[in-house]
Amino acid sequence: MRTHITLLIFAIMLFAIACEDGSVNGPPEDDRFLFHLDAVDENGGPRPGLSISVWNELSLPHFAGTDEAQGSALSGTHFATTVTYLTPVACHVNLAIFDLENKLVDILLNDTVYAGEWPVTWNGPAEPISNGVYKCVYSAYDDDAEVLLYRDSIWMVLWRQDPVASVIGYNDSDGSFETRDSLLFPNIFELPKIPQTGQDDWTVIDSFTLLDDVYIILTDTLAGTTLMFTEIVTNGQNFIELEWAPSSADSSSGGNVNGESDRPSLMPSDPQPPPPDEFGLRQNYPNPFN
Repeated sequence: MRTHITLLIFAIMLFAIACEDGSVNGPPEDDRFLFHLDAVDENGGPRPGLSISVWNELSLPHFAGTDEAQGSALSGTHFATTVTYLTPVACHVNLAIFDLENKLVDILLNDTVYAGEWPVTWNGPAEPISNGVYKCVYSAYDDDAEVLLYRDSIWMVLWRQDPVASVIGYNDSDGSFETRDSLLFPNIFELPKIPQTGQDDWTVIDSFTLLDDVYIILTDTLAGTTLMFTEIVTNGQNFIELEWAPSSADSSSGGNVNGESDRPSLMPSDPQPPPPDEFGLRQNYPNPFN
């Protein structure tokens, strides 16, 4: 009976966290944002049968074309990023991922832990999610999960430059595709600059923003050919017409997405260093990740 009550308390707490920790001005009303795309052939007629993939261009000053090794680290397809939380005492910890509409996406941890500094690797939820900005919320409670001891959050950016992993839909027999899902275009939210980290630890090396420039990739999945375009997508009505020209198509398929890997142990049994002096939440690394 106590277990059921505790689960109910956590459900209420998660809802409260999502509501309280919403420091972002939300997207426009649904009837204001629209992304409409028409694909046409060389003669201006409809070109159906194409998948549509998108991702925002990012301002990444640290990777501004000066280091190929660092740049290539952001062009893979492995979905993984690591979050490290600190707790000076044994307590009940909840690590939860929310989208920009404060909807719960995944729970990384909801258990009692020992004092220490603990990394948790996120390989994604069971259901696929789109490129975009997510919020990781760290909440620490006393052992009875009734008293909040600490809470903090970080922004996390999933950025897969991969047509296969970034499909948002398929055009219809008229060559058209339309969506009002603003989460697919996080640049229209009023977001602050987001900390950028490297591949190996949580050290913040720069900050970045999501630009209005959006990469749109059309793919003929039968022929395995793709075309990439860059268009501006803004907070409003977006009507875009793209010409499918096979002669200039990139015939590469865009790579494959690694499957979800097993999550590491959240409570390592090896001896750990002395516990930290205070609670804390490190920026995930890498950020952005793919």
